[in-house]
Amino acid sequence: MNRMYIGGVQGVGKDSLMGRVIGLKVINFAEMMRDMLKANLNHDVILKKLTNLEINKLRIKVLENLKGQDNIIVNGHYALPIRNYLSEIIDFEEGLPVEYYDLFSLYILINASPKNLIEHRRLDFSRYRDQSLSNIETELCMERLYFEKIKEMGYNGYIIINNNLESASYNLNNFIRKNLNRGVV
Repeated sequence: MNRMYIGGVQGVGKDSLMGRVIGLKVINFAEMMRDMLKANLNHDVILKKLTNLEINKLRIKVLENLKGQDNIIVNGHYALPIRNYLSEIIDFEEGLPVEYYDLFSLYILINASPKNLIEHRRLDFSRYRDQSLSNIETELCMERLYFEKIKEMGYNGYIIINNNLESASYNLNNFIRKNLNRGVV
């Protein structure tokens, strides 16, 4: 089984890094959800239109569809913010349900400093992303917490710091290559 799950908070550079991955097909979790809805909507609009229950049902469908695929990297989140009607984060839930942990052979968390995240989010005009330092720190903490839970259950996990796209891309590709050669991925 060659399936890898890569997660991180919004704006950490997952999409940028995924554009540089060599050797595996990259699947964006949010894009698969949008395709299943047959909607030409951006990620933020989908999240606002659907209830948490509808989003969870859609996530399960995406995960079920991944079972037949191999040699893939899935780009998603370990922690999903739950927002109130004002779009304020009120809680978090697991981005990957525990019953699907066996679907992947390797887990990677893309991380960055809060300062770099604020700067990246300020420059991204395509989507709304929270720029509050305390909220970003909370998001990073929750993403790490759910990632560590997966590792504590015995799954292979690795953290890549993305404060510089070139070095993070180099580290990610070296890590993937090394694990492909060892048969881990």
